[in-house]
Amino acid sequence: MTVSSITKTEDGIFRWVYEVNLYKNPSIIILVGKVLAISLGIVLLFLVALLAIEGDLSLEELGNLLLVFGGIAAVLFVISIIGYLVYAAVMGGRYCVLFEMDEEGITHTQLASQVKKAKVLAVLVALAGVAAGRPSVSGSGILAGSRFSKRSRWRSVKTVEPLPTRNLINVGEKLHQNQIYVEQEDFDFVLGFIRDHVAAAQTGRTQKRAPKKPS
Repeated sequence: MTVSSITKTEDGIFRWVYEVNLYKNPSIIILVGKVLAISLGIVLLFLVALLAIEGDLSLEELGNLLLVFGGIAAVLFVISIIGYLVYAAVMGGRYCVLFEMDEEGITHTQLASQVKKAKVLAVLVALAGVAAGRPSVSGSGILAGSRFSKRSRWRSVKTVEPLPTRNLINVGEKLHQNQIYVEQEDFDFVLGFIRDHVAAAQTGRTQKRAPKKPS
């Protein structure tokens, strides 16, 4: 039987930590690529529309425009790959994230690169024990060293995209996307929790009872 890595404190918050291997998991670089592609696509469409309005749009002009944008895209792609590899090296090849999930939403918190997964897990176990809801000194230090935090509220979520082969659940809102990483043994539980609470929030129903955490 597989043991769950998720802990639940007395305040009803599910917490877990996940380490993303930046050299093996392509999720971040794919997200960067999508952003670049959308940005270039918008600019290209704007220029095409402008040329069409002015009556200067021809197959030759369109071909030249596509050629220029193709070159720009290639250069930006190379720069992005180099930048990503530098970022991965600075982070020590890993991206350590703390997730906190409750009845209202889910929070994704990037931890400082020097924080070890084992240390965070120890703090989570302590939080789920007798001293639940009262972080220890080490727990406070870990959270104080966090670099980035993103909160997604269930009522604001528009899309939920599971990618089990990457241990990833994309939670999409209007203007941004929250990447939720979870171990394979807990994937179905977290996905079910998110879907149930998003559906409940969007239909105006209050979730009376959270699903049981897998053992």
